[in-house]
Amino acid sequence: MYNIGEQFSSGEIVITQDIVDAYAEISTDKNPIHLDREFARSRGFANTIAHGRLTLAYINDFLTHIFGKTWTRGGQLDVKFTAPAPVGEKIKIQVKVEEKNNDIVLSVLLSTLGGVTAVSGTASVKTALL
Repeated sequence: MYNIGEQFSSGEIVITQDIVDAYAEISTDKNPIHLDREFARSRGFANTIAHGRLTLAYINDFLTHIFGKTWTRGGQLDVKFTAPAPVGEKIKIQVKVEEKNNDIVLSVLLSTLGGVTAVSGTASVKTALL
């Protein structure tokens, strides 16, 4: 279980404007880059972009799907935002087991189906909690 080289993929996820709008409401982050298409275009984007914290929520949900309560009790995530996640784009999350000692260390990528990586980094889970 959770062997080095083992990979997990979320399948396709579509970030819709409705989801971004709802996230803006609950997070109180109403930056127009997330909500106003014309504003986003004036800043060089083809469309509005998802909140970085929203992409983290997708990653967190996927890791919870893989590890269950173990993730919520002791998982750690260390990521960098490398590109925006445009609204309307299909994305996927890929996780790969890189190390297995006292912790299971995973590489984590959230990317568009076009191959643009929006979030990358590592996650770790204590093996003692499994």
